[in-house]
Amino acid sequence: MLPPRAPASRHIFDRPHFAHMTGGDAGLEVEIVEIFRVQTELWSRLLIPDAPTPIWRDAAHTVKGSARGLGLWALAEACERAEELGKAGAVEGALVSQALSSVRAALTRRSMPWTAPTRNPAPPESSKPSSGHFTVVSGTTPPMAEDVRTLNVIDREGTLHSVEGLDGWRVMEIIRDQGLPIKAECGGACACATCHVYVAAEWIDRLVAPTAEELERLDDAFEVTGASRLSCQILMRAEFDGLTVMLAPGSEP
Repeated sequence: MLPPRAPASRHIFDRPHFAHMTGGDAGLEVEIVEIFRVQTELWSRLLIPDAPTPIWRDAAHTVKGSARGLGLWALAEACERAEELGKAGAVEGALVSQALSSVRAALTRRSMPWTAPTRNPAPPESSKPSSGHFTVVSGTTPPMAEDVRTLNVIDREGTLHSVEGLDGWRVMEIIRDQGLPIKAECGGACACATCHVYVAAEWIDRLVAPTAEELERLDDAFEVTGASRLSCQILMRAEFDGLTVMLAPGSEP
């Protein structure tokens, strides 16, 4: 029996799940990851709104299945959302574009197994070499990214959620991909104000100051205060580990 699926908020690359699927065979893990890398490079070219619906829907379905096998839950969920739109015959361009954009973004993030930094020492001669994306020493599993940060999100009901994301991820993406309710209509283009959040007082001056474009867009938001920010304009990094934000009115789907 397979282990229960890990919540997305706890695992970016669920290494224990992947090890279970491969029986802990390090050489097999390298081969599977390389196949997945090549596969997703091919299929990602079809994940565009301009492609016929059956094409991007089937591409999302294929990547979803592989991602579940590797324990890449956030990627699998992004694919599932896109696939469901395709099955429902969605024709609204913004919805399709946002869904496919989420899949492509997940494929390029450093949570992918082949982009995790090498942490293992040089393998002995008897060890099977990797394909160049990471080093696997006999008896170990592919390394996970070391730049995981914690983001604390208070929802509109007042419940605190501690979730995880990587350096370089937009705060909006972390909130959205962890399944918390945020509209984020423009997908991070700073073209709307539906990812509006309030930053905790102790963090306001520690963040990078908002740009003129962000401040202009905040004019469209509801109940703006001195703590207001567009979460798509805040990129996670080491200094922001533990950042706390609250979802603002008008950000809910």
